[in-house]
Amino acid sequence: MRFRCLYFIVVVMLLSQPLFAADDDSSAVRKKILPGDWTFVSTPALTVNEKLYNNWSAAGNSTLVFVFGFNGTYKYTHQQFVWDNVHDFSLGVDRQDLDGNQSLESVRKNEDKIDLTSTISKRLRSAWNINFSVNFKSQFLEGKNYATSGNSEYTLVSKFMAPGYLTTSIGFEYKESDWNVSMSFLSGKTTFVTSQEVIDAGQLYGVDTTGGRR
Repeated sequence: MRFRCLYFIVVVMLLSQPLFAADDDSSAVRKKILPGDWTFVSTPALTVNEKLYNNWSAAGNSTLVFVFGFNGTYKYTHQQFVWDNVHDFSLGVDRQDLDGNQSLESVRKNEDKIDLTSTISKRLRSAWNINFSVNFKSQFLEGKNYATSGNSEYTLVSKFMAPGYLTTSIGFEYKESDWNVSMSFLSGKTTFVTSQEVIDAGQLYGVDTTGGRR
């Protein structure tokens, strides 16, 4: 019994010795990792454009266009890495006078974009970094191919996530203060078509939809 107790005490002392030595060693250097800083730049924009044709010999359709855009850049700078995020959105609608009675009866989408990019870069040497990047693209509203000048006859060609594109890449980056060059040695692209209506319209965007694949 005494042998077992003595053995237990010796084992505990041996296991705990490195811990006590680390606490007592005042010459040990502990590297302090400083917290990072965020930089935010957001730019919303609303553009309104009007063209009115009345008794105009060169002809043309009167239009009223609204385009809303948003561009955001969010950067996290750390001692060990840099995380860049870019958000680019736009959505525009125009109203057109197709029959010349100044009624602006036709309402159509003229711009629609979702573009998100996120990149994490780690410095290697001087201006060289190794990075991992993810990019996502799609749209907000339905995309239509109109068969006539009116709005009643059209073919549905796209919707949100039909298509949607996800691109990932790993590579090297040479980055200066106002420009950069990225070289990817490994990348992959995934195409999503999640709308059955778009598939039924024959818009597959290269996706093999047999067996319910999307």
